[in-house]
Amino acid sequence: MSAPVSAAQPDAVRRKVEAWLAENDQAGAIALTARPEWPAEPMLTVDGTRVRVLPCPTPLAARAALHDRTDDERLVLLTELTDSELGDGLLAHLSKQTVRKIDPWDLVRQMFGGVKDLDPTLVRVGRWVANALSDHAPSDGWPAPPGAILTRDHALRSLCAELLGLPPAELDDSGLVQWSSDARRQLKITTLPDVVAEGVTAYLTQTAGRAAAPIMAAVRAGHGVDVIPLGLLAGLLWPTGSERAAEVEAAVGRTRLEPRFGGSRLTPQQAEALHQAAEAWVYRTVDSDDDGRDEAMRMLRRAEAIAAEIGITGLLGASAVLPTGFVQRLRAFADAVRLAVPAAGSAVPAAVTRAQSALATVEAHRAAEPRRVETARMAVRLLRWLSTTDGPPPATLLDALHRQVRQDGWVDRARLDVFAGDPDQPVAEAYRLLHRAVDARRSRHDQQFATLLAAATASEAEPGALLRVEDVLDRVVQPILDQGRRVLLLVLDGMSVAAATELTESVTRTGAWVELTPDGGPRTGVLAALRPSPRRAGAACSAGGSPPVASRPSAMPSSNASPTDSCSTRRRCGREPERPWTRTCCPHSTTRRSHWSLP
Repeated sequence: MSAPVSAAQPDAVRRKVEAWLAENDQAGAIALTARPEWPAEPMLTVDGTRVRVLPCPTPLAARAALHDRTDDERLVLLTELTDSELGDGLLAHLSKQTVRKIDPWDLVRQMFGGVKDLDPTLVRVGRWVANALSDHAPSDGWPAPPGAILTRDHALRSLCAELLGLPPAELDDSGLVQWSSDARRQLKITTLPDVVAEGVTAYLTQTAGRAAAPIMAAVRAGHGVDVIPLGLLAGLLWPTGSERAAEVEAAVGRTRLEPRFGGSRLTPQQAEALHQAAEAWVYRTVDSDDDGRDEAMRMLRRAEAIAAEIGITGLLGASAVLPTGFVQRLRAFADAVRLAVPAAGSAVPAAVTRAQSALATVEAHRAAEPRRVETARMAVRLLRWLSTTDGPPPATLLDALHRQVRQDGWVDRARLDVFAGDPDQPVAEAYRLLHRAVDARRSRHDQQFATLLAAATASEAEPGALLRVEDVLDRVVQPILDQGRRVLLLVLDGMSVAAATELTESVTRTGAWVELTPDGGPRTGVLAALRPSPRRAGAACSAGGSPPVASRPSAMPSSNASPTDSCSTRRRCGREPERPWTRTCCPHSTTRRSHWSLP
């Protein structure tokens, strides 16, 4: 007897029978060289023909099978016997009067539309390719190659697409990452023989890049649904230029992560490729729709859970997508703020620079919360202000007003955000420390302003260049009207310079509105704190002026009340206003409310 041969695969036998029946051979049986065993159902139906498969270890078994064959069926005899061992009497009843070999490459030619030639590089890949193409052929057959030769790329791409359930065009890193999120499509890969799985992985690595190897390793290890979370963590476990303590923590994390890749140790290049593919998936999915954002958040939470399991939570600050990474970056920024806040005097510029660098890392995080980032920006603004030397007190009330509008108003706008704090306690504590330092300097400025205001009130000196609220119509609105422009003056009561500054930022942000300043220079302010004498108030009314409407220095005089009867102006002043607008106000009203409208 000849040496033992391999067992016949059911799909290979079926393909061989299909080719045999296509030859219109009238013989009732075909003998195939194979181990005489058949684990599947003995009766096959091929193209409407009943075919019985019988193991025949001896000539006697083959003779009995031929004797018992019925007229409506054909036989497939699986035997290790040679032609001489069967004898001429049995060979006479067999197709081609010989024992045929199951050549897998002949079956491959047949399955790909009967191509005549095979790419030599395809054959050199190994016999496993031919067996896999036979075992996993789709029901509608393999796609025919574009030419007369079956190339290696066409055959392997077709095989991988069938095994993964992906279109051939999606066999790239992004397609594999997306595929890994569906557990059902991974089942076929997990049941493949090792030689086939390794061969498929090798081909995908050549076509899809280095990320294919860790993806397939995780799938074969039963952790395929965690490919994206593992990829997000992989970028943190191969740091470059890190501190020694972080490197030790990363090395421990890499060791603990190996079982999730089937014991394989990823190379830095593979880890980086997987990390980039996973982050790209997160960006695409978050930007897709609400369902995509929910799925992305599920993956991010799973990545953080795995990080906790393997003990690398401390490394998450290096991640640009994980929510915990944003919190850690914000805490690092808070530490920098705490160190930059001066105990007395001015903040150290170098410390402020470090805080600004920490802010850049917070802003770069893709999961950053806009409100918290804006508060962090305001904190840096305040640190920069604290790093400047506080100059001498203003010499005049006008100087104090300009400082309030051009500098302290911005400070107040920023410290309101910082005063609101942060949900995270360590960050909120740093903001409170900063707020106290800002308050100390601002209190001095307020005291200086109050002193100058009290002196101006007591002396009743002429305002000079100082712009009072009753001067706005003559000195601000009228010059605009003289240019042929129409004006809508809104008076909003109770608005601080900080609120006006924030409002101006808001309405000018899109470019639809433009802030006008005197001659295009710095912003100026209107003082609405000096109560004029009755004579001055009456004169202001008759000239189209305005009574005092606020009790604090403000960037814009304001009132939010409804108008009173317009006839009250004529009764009190004895004349119609001389301005091209209608003033509907009562100067003697105890509420001091006014409203201006165009005719």
